[in-house]
Amino acid sequence: MKVVVVTALGGPEVLRVQEWTKPEPKAGEVLIRVEATSVNFADIKARQGRYHGASQPPFIPGLDAAGTVEAVGPKVKGVSLGDRVMAFPSGGSYAEYRRSRVVGLPHPGFHCLGDGGRFADRGVHRL
Repeated sequence: MKVVVVTALGGPEVLRVQEWTKPEPKAGEVLIRVEATSVNFADIKARQGRYHGASQPPFIPGLDAAGTVEAVGPKVKGVSLGDRVMAFPSGGSYAEYRRSRVVGLPHPGFHCLGDGGRFADRGVHRL
C-alpha cells in the first residue's frame, strides 16, 4: 500500500510516498480503506517539529480518515465489512489503509457515516 511519510522535520519537501505492507486488524480494530483524509494545522506543525506530542521522523502524518471498512478484527461489535466510517486512527492517516481501534459502538474517535454522499463531505459534516 502507499503511505505518505515525513522523512525529516521541515517543509512539504520532506514528505515522501512509500510502499508499506498492508496492515491486518488486531483484536478490537478494523481496517479502513481510506477514501479521504485532511491536512490539519497540527499535521503541518508536526511535520515541522513544532507540535506537542509529535513523533520523530519517520512517521505517517494525519489525524483523521474517512473510508470503508475492509476487514474486522476479533472482539469488534457493531461494525461490518463495507461500512462507511470516519475515524481517528493512531499512527497517522495519510495512507491507503489504516487500522482503527473500535471494540463496540458508540466509541469515541470512530463513527459510522451511513450511505450516500462523498466521504470528504460526510466526514466534515459528522464532526
